[in-house]
Amino acid sequence: MASTIKEIAQRLNLSISTVSYALNDGPKPVSEAVARQVKELARELGYRPNRLAKSLITGRIHTIGIVPIAAEADILATPSSSAFFNGAFNAAARLRQDVLVFTAHDRNKPDQVVDDILDSRVDGVVLIAPRLDSPALRQIEQSSLPYALAAGPEGHPHCYHVDDAQGARAAVEYLISLGHRRIAHVTGNPALGDSAIRRDTYVEVMRHRQLLVPDEYIVIGDYLRASGYRAGIRFAEMKDRPTAIFCGNDDMAFGVMDAFRRAGLSVPGHVSVVGFDDTPLAAHEQLTTVRQPLQQITGDAFNAVVNQIQTGDRPPGARYPALLIERGSTAPAPEPPFKALSRTARRPDSILRNAVT
Repeated sequence: MASTIKEIAQRLNLSISTVSYALNDGPKPVSEAVARQVKELARELGYRPNRLAKSLITGRIHTIGIVPIAAEADILATPSSSAFFNGAFNAAARLRQDVLVFTAHDRNKPDQVVDDILDSRVDGVVLIAPRLDSPALRQIEQSSLPYALAAGPEGHPHCYHVDDAQGARAAVEYLISLGHRRIAHVTGNPALGDSAIRRDTYVEVMRHRQLLVPDEYIVIGDYLRASGYRAGIRFAEMKDRPTAIFCGNDDMAFGVMDAFRRAGLSVPGHVSVVGFDDTPLAAHEQLTTVRQPLQQITGDAFNAVVNQIQTGDRPPGARYPALLIERGSTAPAPEPPFKALSRTARRPDSILRNAVT
């Protein structure tokens, strides 16, 4: 049977508190001789510290919370979520921290997250892609809990994120350079900041190039493959179907490719497809995509939270460059470029009615 602090204290004729301070290196000082004596006996007796008891002394439980983008079935099965979590888990292993993933509710909705996060079960928290209107984020900001955002709202001081505008611009300009003029877009959840930036940048580039964006060329998805598939079916059935589609993430791009192939159309023969993320499956599917360092983003956010716990320094945040990765899902336009249209592209906020259902 493992020994206890009380047994060690009795054998050395020390107080229980002195033994506790020696084993936990504080919070009160103990002489080097006493500390050495206590630790040697603890090893001989096979003592194992009670982590809960230690946390009561140090005020830390060495556990960092992770709030996922959504609490729903198979969230870890999506390529981007898997990469985000892997980055956090790798950082946790390096820093000898445990991870608590909050999965019971949609943690971006009112009154479903803050009490759980602030109930002393974690020393700090990383929020993955919180909504722009997240009440949880606002309340955590007002608390003393160390936190950082991974892929959160652009401009937030403690956010680690890719340059979404740079990546979207590179994707659309690349398709235009291939001769495509009928370019459509599948957005992510419009409540998420990265989705809005990618959508608005797409519209901006098309307007700058004097290319028309019909209402039906922007379809709202939700970052899941099924919404990409539904959007792809809609595009494939159009009389003037797009020759290229820029998708808000890889998962939706895979869905679009599935839909076109199911309709008997080829990628990239009939339509070129570009994604965003460069998840591991993108190389296998030969998807042209915009690379963002998903694992580095959450790993750096996790490191910053632990550093704040240890030093009090607030996470500085970081923006990472995006890189277009060209693969086999894109090709020159299958017909001569259309004459530039003078009609002004519609406003981004007018597309909200065009959601995939």
